[in-house]
Amino acid sequence: MVPYLVKARGNLYADGNLFIYDHDGHLVFLLLYVDDIIVIGNHPSFIASLLATLGQDFNLKDLGRLHYFLRLQFDYTPAGLFVHQTKYATDLLHKFSMSECKPCKTPCTPNAHLIANDSPLLPNPIVYKSMLGALHYLTLTRPNLSFAVMGSPTSNHLLATECILRYLQGTIHQGLVFTLGPLTLSAYTDADWAGDPMDRKLIYGILVFLDNSPITW
Repeated sequence: MVPYLVKARGNLYADGNLFIYDHDGHLVFLLLYVDDIIVIGNHPSFIASLLATLGQDFNLKDLGRLHYFLRLQFDYTPAGLFVHQTKYATDLLHKFSMSECKPCKTPCTPNAHLIANDSPLLPNPIVYKSMLGALHYLTLTRPNLSFAVMGSPTSNHLLATECILRYLQGTIHQGLVFTLGPLTLSAYTDADWAGDPMDRKLIYGILVFLDNSPITW
């Protein structure tokens, strides 16, 4: 049998880079990004035959078990799959000359609110924007860093961003653990009342779990 790939399963549309094979009890997910491919399925022998078939038309190289992909690191532990960005975080601290900075215990000062025009505007906000962009990518495995400051950067905004980097210095090995379990979906959310000092809008957060594994926030 020649394996076939489809982009959607049933009537559900999938990501344009995600291909799903579901036939005769064989289920395979193939995620494609440029020239890198992640393959996972319920029968290792069938995955091997699928890769062999694809190898007839494409130049493939099997790198074995997934350990590094798009700056994400994957460690296999007895507790489950540990996904982290330790190398990326280390490189980030080095890039902004904070490899030797003193760690702090929290990513920001509790109950602190940054407001516009509370300090002078940065004469050259390029470094600040670069820091913020790099930290946004780190939130793929660090939901505790997801609350970020945007807008016209002032010197206080830069100090707050440097505080996040100092917090990162002390928590550089943290990440997410994914474990096997029932497919139970649960969500948690919290919000304050008129917490934004600028427009009095509420500030809220949400965290969604599939069993014990966080999947979005």
